[in-house]
Amino acid sequence: MEIRYVIKDSSLGKVIIGFTGKGVCFLTFGESENEFLKELKKSFKNFIIKKENQNSIEIISHVLKKIENPSLDIKIPLDIYGTDFQKKVWDELLKIPPGSVVSYSQIAQNIGQPNAVRAVANACGANKIAVIIPCHRVIRSDGSLGGYSSGLWRKRFLLQLENPIKRKF
Repeated sequence: MEIRYVIKDSSLGKVIIGFTGKGVCFLTFGESENEFLKELKKSFKNFIIKKENQNSIEIISHVLKKIENPSLDIKIPLDIYGTDFQKKVWDELLKIPPGSVVSYSQIAQNIGQPNAVRAVANACGANKIAVIIPCHRVIRSDGSLGGYSSGLWRKRFLLQLENPIKRKF
């Protein structure tokens, strides 16, 4: 299998977008191409990884629009890789409406595994498609932000962007 990638600038910093013929499989933020490639290769060990030559302008454009406005109802094809449990959690995350937040324990309840709160948090942390699979909308039961692999300032920024009146994190 082959993954093509591009690195672009966004309001959240540099972003790498990785995609296969099926859809986006990787989206994260960082500082350097070397950092991005290291993470991409670590996540997809058995894949051929190539820099995109801009043949996929439409999908790249849609992803960048979604990053700048996570509330937009843009359908972006995804190619999701993870365990069955992770996919179950990520499917649940996709149901969280923009501007809303839920707790890790609510997600555990929703997937029928109320004692799997820590596993849900770990699945959120393992999400390789930031923003599009909105793990930034999951917070702790006490209302605090919890973690975010791309940095808490990005989580805070995204939540404010989605609902500037309701949320003051």
